[in-house]
Amino acid sequence: MIKVGAILMLLGVGALTAYGFYAIVLVLYIEPHVPFVFKLALPAVLLGVVLLIAVIFRDRLRARKQEQFEEVEH
Repeated sequence: MIKVGAILMLLGVGALTAYGFYAIVLVLYIEPHVPFVFKLALPAVLLGVVLLIAVIFRDRLRARKQEQFEEVEH
């Protein structure tokens, strides 16, 4: 039951975060008084974050394959 609650909480937080990003992007690109630099910087920052997360995830998967554990004696 705890797993179901955690999954529902994460889905809710993810949905709210996605909607928040959508609202920010919508206002950023519709509002005529927003400087052009911000319109270029937001996608660059988001792409950079996605790439960093992908690289970290890939490195962790590679490291997991190469880990060799010796048996621990008590």
